[in-house]
Amino acid sequence: MFHRNLKLIVFLLCLALPVVADGPSVFDSLAELDGKSFSGRMVYPDDPNHSMNQPMTITVKVISQDEIRVPFQVGEDRSRTWILRRGSEGISLKHDHRHADGTPDELTNYGGVDSAQVLGRQLVFPADDETKAMLPEASTNVWSFRLSPDGKQLFYYLERHKESRFEAQFDLSR
Repeated sequence: MFHRNLKLIVFLLCLALPVVADGPSVFDSLAELDGKSFSGRMVYPDDPNHSMNQPMTITVKVISQDEIRVPFQVGEDRSRTWILRRGSEGISLKHDHRHADGTPDELTNYGGVDSAQVLGRQLVFPADDETKAMLPEASTNVWSFRLSPDGKQLFYYLERHKESRFEAQFDLSR
């Protein structure tokens, strides 16, 4: 019992320590890639028949110092754009889905806010209230972007019900 309490105390103390970013933040690293495109691939799940198991491409578009849009192409499907916005509550992620004619999909603008106020090498976005109302089945979703330690890989990750659901990896070195 003592060891479990000690582990809990150490864990809680670690939460109180300031987080130090070990390099440029995800947001700032993406901003430096304005106008560039990068290839990627699905790394999870390991299912050759999964609809997302196709060549992937992202293109970084800086809209302002506080907004980055990242069109995300899967195969020939160009319907997705990630929108990252820096605001007073943190950095938000929204998934913008469009039909081929540019009109919004019925399910669009879902996502969350990384409210940690730490601009580190990972951003974590638990589903926000808008998402929970729009897609109740996604109310436990957590999306994240993570840079590899060398900054040459970007990972996009989704979990639901605390279980891995999807991960893609993009090569930023080319």
